[in-house]
Amino acid sequence: MTNEYRYKLQNSSKKNRCPECNNKTFVRYIDTNTGDLLPEQYGRCDRESKCSYFVAPPAEIQETKCLFVPFDKLNDYSNKAFQIKADGKIFFLPKAMTFEVIETGCYVSEWYLNNTDKPPHFLDNDYRFYLRGERIDKPRYLNNKDRPLRHTAACFPVDVFKQTLQGYDKNVFIQNLLSHISFPFEIKDIETVISQYYLGTVCNGYRAGAITFPFIDKYEKIRAVQVKQFDSTNHTWKIR
Repeated sequence: MTNEYRYKLQNSSKKNRCPECNNKTFVRYIDTNTGDLLPEQYGRCDRESKCSYFVAPPAEIQETKCLFVPFDKLNDYSNKAFQIKADGKIFFLPKAMTFEVIETGCYVSEWYLNNTDKPPHFLDNDYRFYLRGERIDKPRYLNNKDRPLRHTAACFPVDVFKQTLQGYDKNVFIQNLLSHISFPFEIKDIETVISQYYLGTVCNGYRAGAITFPFIDKYEKIRAVQVKQFDSTNHTWKIR
């Protein structure tokens, strides 16, 4: 496997009209052996968060080396791009260049990372190869000591979380629903919502009576707990 490719994007400030979005933000491929431009469908649109059109020459999509890009958070921004938060900054990654996503990061085309302006931080010593989008090997490291330490997202302590699952007779929001004069809610319906969303109560302190809303990820880890304080009219307090 070599990092040198016959086909490369034009190293020029000149931009062409994108076949997808029709904006003049399209960079075409050039054959480095002949100096000729490839057909117009081969190239990359620079509008990564809006368009993300990318069609590589056939010779470049056979085997793709991808580097690991760690992130704190990933959003499925559009059908063209992922949005990630890393090192306190926001980046957009074309889905066509993102070959695998795991909990703490994703594997992105080495070529893309080395040929885009201001890419996110990536690890040179954590890489994988893919053939037509399918992974064809295990992670490769220079040696065991070079294996990167992955950032683990912070989780809300389970024992503290369990302490919130009580005190519903003191929960102002829940009691307001039960005593709603014009249209009181059925107890069984409220209990169903409480159990499905793990709603809880702040039982002590200056926020006593507030309701808690946990944020639980797909791995059933509690990433955060939101606290909302309601008054007798079920309007939220403004904390100053």
